[in-house]
Amino acid sequence: MPTQRRSLLFVFVVAVFALLPASLRAQVGADLLVKTWGEGAAIETTDSAMLEAQGHSKDDDIAYRLSTYHAEARWRVFPDNDATPRLGTDVQYWDVDTHDPAVPRHLFNGQIGFAQPIAEYQKWFVALTGSVGYAGESPFSDPRAVYETGQIVVGRKFSADKAVIVALDYDGNRNFAPDIPIPGFAYADRINDQFTYIFGLPYSSITYEPVHGLQLEAGYLLVRTFEAKVSYQFDKHWAAYTEYNDQLTGFHIDNTSPDRRLFLQTHDIETGIRWTLKPGIRFSVGGGWAFGQEFFTAFDLRGTNPLQHLTDEAFGKVQLEFTY
Repeated sequence: MPTQRRSLLFVFVVAVFALLPASLRAQVGADLLVKTWGEGAAIETTDSAMLEAQGHSKDDDIAYRLSTYHAEARWRVFPDNDATPRLGTDVQYWDVDTHDPAVPRHLFNGQIGFAQPIAEYQKWFVALTGSVGYAGESPFSDPRAVYETGQIVVGRKFSADKAVIVALDYDGNRNFAPDIPIPGFAYADRINDQFTYIFGLPYSSITYEPVHGLQLEAGYLLVRTFEAKVSYQFDKHWAAYTEYNDQLTGFHIDNTSPDRRLFLQTHDIETGIRWTLKPGIRFSVGGGWAFGQEFFTAFDLRGTNPLQHLTDEAFGKVQLEFTY
């Protein structure tokens, strides 16, 4: 790839990575610009399923079992063109196995989005992203659960590895202030091939590879989440990983007040093995511990009402990735 194109691609990656909205790392909107592609690849899919052991609510001992199924996909319309339109989908379904009348049995959040680099002039650049989604009790049963997201990113690059950006982000299902656009900023620098960082609001992150095959990643989204992952590629086909994730998602529930949403908060630590069958096909098996899980109601995080706290439980997870 020519130096100028590498520089432009790095800048777009920095810009959108620093200001990802609430669906951190989802395959829609800004993330379509963030992730790199294999040479000539046009389509990528990731499907996973996680099943927890049966637990119960801490306050009234009602039985609970949470399961989630997550499907992501992205498509480059013109694979050999850096400025190609990118399309993506991200669908997640939660099965809530309980007899608790306060909580729905099913929760659904799905999005379809696009990302498009649109301009570069001298050392300035512009990119646009957008998506439409639905976050509710069941698909398309409540028009209030439909939401839109959009982002415009403007920035200036100082070198191939340094850039500063500002952006304006609107996310109709954001956990904080979903009804207003929010500005942000970031400064990014690649110190060397082993260490890259992004400093900003609402997002900061680091990536560090102290030795070949060992990679450490961490990221923080203000008032939303912290993520960390350690992975080691010890063979051409095999890698081991350990990661921490938390997730907070809001849903509109049928026949409830339009200014109140149901939120599900989860935290989990997972470790496992990843098998690369051949380039473009990877299968992972892992397990771990889910903790700090709770349901609460709120318009956003500025005022919450606890609903149920769940016991900590073990879980198992499988994941399949295709690139072609």
